[in-house]
Amino acid sequence: MSPSTLPTHANAAVLEAAYQSWLENPDSVDPTWRAFFQGFALGNSGANIAEVAQSPVKVIDSYKQAQVGRFINAHRSHGHLQAHLDPLSDPPPPHPKLALDEFGLGESDLDDSFTLTNYQGGGQKKLRAIVDSLRRTYCSHIGVEYMHVQDHKAREWLQARMESIENTPTFSKAQKTRILRRLHKAELFEKVLHTRYVGQKRFSLEGSESLIPALDQILHDAAESELSEVAIGMAHRGRLNVLTNIAGKTYGQVFKEFEGSTDVKGVQGSGDVKYHLGTEGVLTNMNGKQIRVSLAANPS
Repeated sequence: MSPSTLPTHANAAVLEAAYQSWLENPDSVDPTWRAFFQGFALGNSGANIAEVAQSPVKVIDSYKQAQVGRFINAHRSHGHLQAHLDPLSDPPPPHPKLALDEFGLGESDLDDSFTLTNYQGGGQKKLRAIVDSLRRTYCSHIGVEYMHVQDHKAREWLQARMESIENTPTFSKAQKTRILRRLHKAELFEKVLHTRYVGQKRFSLEGSESLIPALDQILHDAAESELSEVAIGMAHRGRLNVLTNIAGKTYGQVFKEFEGSTDVKGVQGSGDVKYHLGTEGVLTNMNGKQIRVSLAANPS
């Protein structure tokens, strides 16, 4: 029996037994009951649990509390389907899997408060604030798919970091400047290759230039954690950009290879095409710390 099917005059002894079980071990009771007792503990301190069972209003609230949990998980799983990812187009229409009425909730519930068990550190919020927060986190200009990750700890790690800042990190002016410069250099490099070496294979990074500042930040954090060297392996697409803007290969070296002059010494790989070659270099992060970067050759 769940709170949604509980009669108005429920057996108080049964309810008390379930409540005591929840107090001893929350996982020992049905998830719907667990949500009901959590809401009771936060919102009805001092009341008698048996008395709460006599109130049909509380029975409805417990059911809706469980539905709010489902509503949150739906955004974690499907929020990317409603994310506005293309700045040149209108936002996508509301997705039916994320509609309030899909969970038995509606406009009349927006000003009611619900318990957050594992969202943004717990506590209570009005449904209106929960909806707004979920949409900012999962349905704004960043789409996230991670619920398929099998490692539970890894999934929770991602979840906690994304939800705590609503997928909107705060950058300093220096960080914003570095990101912009990285993006500009990545885009300009592709443009030069496209106009100067027309018809030659280059496996462009165009459309995915954000890879460069992303890798830059990963290596920044690696250097801050006192790592001395990072080895990167990757396929063809975007490889030339990573070679130059992350691993330290000079633009001059790449241009020479496009023009048929290849250095066959060292780690680059003898006699292979330019987008298969590797390199070694040093990246200096924002705080002046250095880390050696090697991009392995990807021979035919």
